[in-house]
Amino acid sequence: MLNYIWLIPTLPLAGSALIGLLGLISLRKTGEKLNKRIVSAIALGSVGLAFVLSVVVVYQLFAIEHKEQFSIDLFTWLRGGALPLAGGGVAHFEVPWGFLLDPLSAVMAQFERDYIERTLQLAGGERGKAAEMLGISRKNLWEKVVKHKLR
Repeated sequence: MLNYIWLIPTLPLAGSALIGLLGLISLRKTGEKLNKRIVSAIALGSVGLAFVLSVVVVYQLFAIEHKEQFSIDLFTWLRGGALPLAGGGVAHFEVPWGFLLDPLSAVMAQFERDYIERTLQLAGGERGKAAEMLGISRKNLWEKVVKHKLR
């Protein structure tokens, strides 16, 4: 199932493209907008499938050993020429576009959320004090609060 990780962002994108295409067809043929139930079914279905796939992928990610990571390259985004190496030889420069999942990233994100939440509690909800305790700016703290939905 990890090989299908590329479907997670693709499903909602395909759903919105399908809604747009069907909307144009409906407008041209009948002169009316696409039925809201059809739009809702496609939108919720595509996002729902992406969510279910995300849950399965995260479950599988935690099933692999902690030192392992999963990487899949979909295509080469940038390709450069040959670069001479200091010790002789030539290296080729490529920047792949793909997905990388590792258990450490998921654990670190959860740790950051918990750490900020506890610091805010210790600071009595005062964000300025919490930012000082964390050693970051108030703006940076605000961005992390929004990112982790800690309001």
